[in-house]
Amino acid sequence: MEVLQNAGHHITVLVRPGSEHKLPADFSGEIISGNVFDFSFPPQSDAVVHLIGILRPNFWRGDTFEKLHFCATKVVVDGAVTAGAKRFLTVSANGVKPHGTAYQRTKYMAEQYLRNSGLEWTIFRPSVLFGDPAHPSGDVGKPEFSSLLYRQLVKLPLPAPMFYPGMAIRQAGRFKLQPAYVGDLAKGIAAALINDPSAGKVYHMGGPEKLMWREIIDTITSAVGKRRKWKIPVPTGGIGAIATLLGWLPFFPITQDQITMLMEGNTCDGSDFYQEFDIKPTVFTPENLDYLR
Repeated sequence: MEVLQNAGHHITVLVRPGSEHKLPADFSGEIISGNVFDFSFPPQSDAVVHLIGILRPNFWRGDTFEKLHFCATKVVVDGAVTAGAKRFLTVSANGVKPHGTAYQRTKYMAEQYLRNSGLEWTIFRPSVLFGDPAHPSGDVGKPEFSSLLYRQLVKLPLPAPMFYPGMAIRQAGRFKLQPAYVGDLAKGIAAALINDPSAGKVYHMGGPEKLMWREIIDTITSAVGKRRKWKIPVPTGGIGAIATLLGWLPFFPITQDQITMLMEGNTCDGSDFYQEFDIKPTVFTPENLDYLR
């Protein structure tokens, strides 16, 4: 949001009642109070940036992937069409597909609905994102990728799990992810709003390095000043069975779908994103994770 505002865009933001304090202290745009299923779309909107998504469902609140990924996108896309907006930018995810996990499938459904809307769309598909989750006001929002791993794995006095498929114990923790900086994504979104050639394109976005899971854990460990984090091989079959039973509970750290997607890996060729928007990619290093301290 800060990037869009600094670029000179006039912003109208949808905020849930009680969450106004999460906006930047210097926010100068307009605020619509409500939720995505019950709000008045601002008239004469030129463009829409759609960011709604969840990493796991919360059945206690009724928040499912289909509701927040597909149904919410449908509501906003339809509202944009009715309001006469021309451009629609949305953040999806690298690896979405029609027959994947519920997360991947509903993200893909949302993309397809947008593609068929008649709007001038641009889709961003980032790998896992890292960046300081602290709001300018000092409040902390939902933790991002690195913060979650720190809290759930590195910080605890237990060995970090190195997942591996079947009996392939030598593959423990060797699947690869490509952490990308959320600030780089924000710059790309802001640039795409004034870049006509970006309409009708899908941009995959990954960081400059493809890192193994064990390397990511080591980088986070170093970022918080620890010398070493013990690791232990964990077969996905065993933990997957437990996750199937308990993954629907908010306190359980991982779901079966998340295990499946981790083992698939999450890497891409994001060169088009960085070249077209003239962005130097931020590297996933301990120095760039100093917010974890």
